[in-house]
Amino acid sequence: CLGSVQHLKATYLDGYTVDLQLRSHASSHIIERIKSYVLETAFPFSSLSEQHNRFLKFAIPNKSNEGISVGLGGLFRVFEEMKSDPSLMVETYSLSQSTLEQVFIQFAKKGDGAICGNENAMVQPNTC
Repeated sequence: CLGSVQHLKATYLDGYTVDLQLRSHASSHIIERIKSYVLETAFPFSSLSEQHNRFLKFAIPNKSNEGISVGLGGLFRVFEEMKSDPSLMVETYSLSQSTLEQVFIQFAKKGDGAICGNENAMVQPNTC
């Protein structure tokens, strides 16, 4: 698909990425508790995009399923509260806007044309 960087990001990955690194002695129970809290309570419209031992990466859209905007302030508040709770063992976190690289990775994961709805053909600029 063609368009400006901001257009591509807004069309395909409008939202934020949150990386959480847990302390070295965080148990699998703590990890599951954090995943459950983020995915079911704090941001039920988000998804877990990666997990490697004590590292968790969440994709959080700009808007909830009900169309309510999610701002950076709300994200920082939730993750600061999690970091300040010693029982959750959050060592560090980072928030970032989705990148253009993530747009291309998304295209690669879905296959040629899958994002635009035609999995049997290459992406055509006028179909997006």
